[in-house]
Amino acid sequence: MEHTDDTLGEGNPVGPVATYFKDGQHWDLGFSAWAAAHGIPVPPQLIRRFRVGVGRLIDGGFDVAVGWVDRKIAKQDFDVEQQLETVRVLADAGRNHLVARDPDVAEAVARSFLNEHKLKLDNRTRVVQAAFNELRNEPPPEECADTDLDVDWLNHFSEIAGQKSSPEMQALLGKILAGEIRQPGAFSPMTINVLANLTMRIAKKFEDLCSISVHSSGTNYILGDVFPAFSTNGIGEIGFSYSDILLLRQYQLLAIEQGTEIKVPVGDGNFFTLGQFGYQIQALVLDSQTPEGPTRSLRVSLFSDVGNELRPLLQPEVPEWLEAKIIDTYKEPGWELTKIPRAELPETLFVK
Repeated sequence: MEHTDDTLGEGNPVGPVATYFKDGQHWDLGFSAWAAAHGIPVPPQLIRRFRVGVGRLIDGGFDVAVGWVDRKIAKQDFDVEQQLETVRVLADAGRNHLVARDPDVAEAVARSFLNEHKLKLDNRTRVVQAAFNELRNEPPPEECADTDLDVDWLNHFSEIAGQKSSPEMQALLGKILAGEIRQPGAFSPMTINVLANLTMRIAKKFEDLCSISVHSSGTNYILGDVFPAFSTNGIGEIGFSYSDILLLRQYQLLAIEQGTEIKVPVGDGNFFTLGQFGYQIQALVLDSQTPEGPTRSLRVSLFSDVGNELRPLLQPEVPEWLEAKIIDTYKEPGWELTKIPRAELPETLFVK
């Protein structure tokens, strides 16, 4: 049955893209050129991942969506027709049995089945649109690994995408799909499990906390020296309570252990980024002695692995008062804080 999506607006690229994926009879080289013409200059291997991922969500299966160059179209079409005929026979038998027993129930079942699958398809299509827009707005690198999407990951993701009707969650899932297409393995199955149960209220609490978090070498954390009561009382300035901490731990967004210490060697520094700036905290005076030498402890509360994966997808506004609070905290003897503009630092240091 042909699916026509009239909900995404005139001129939206998802329509022809869906048709292309469903046909699955063109090469990735050709589609790479088509994508480039629509503002996404990406190599064929990434197009293949995009095609496989979107095909799974829209078409519902890999066989039609993957469309490898060397596949036998006629053989596949024959196999599909045989499978469809088997399904038709079984479906007709089941329907006739149900109709004979209770026609009203049969009609209700049919309506429920179609409505449920239409809703899931609409949800998945909107996630695909969000992923397409992400790739168009932030083109992937010209060189990327020739790695395929994990089939089990994609099956699980497709199920979750079909269940999410909130535009905010669909946008978040679109970012995840785009990120996985750019770099397979970027998002773990655990992260997808968390998203399956994540409500907008919890997502908003996590985003609020992200607004005051700092980033260092792929890890995100709250500066415990700046917010000394965080682990026990939360942060009143953003309306984040201790109950919220427990909630985010329950959803595996925060590390179970809070109040970790980073040992900074005296004379050396720890680097982190916040918003459009980088900061280096240099330890001047020791507060402990380790086998490696004198150090000073930087207190932090860490995000979990899932929280670290989701943090780059959120772009909350940094509170105006936060920088002044950080500067004031590290004025104390023993620390020296240096602020560095983003333009003077590699982009790889910042949250992406």
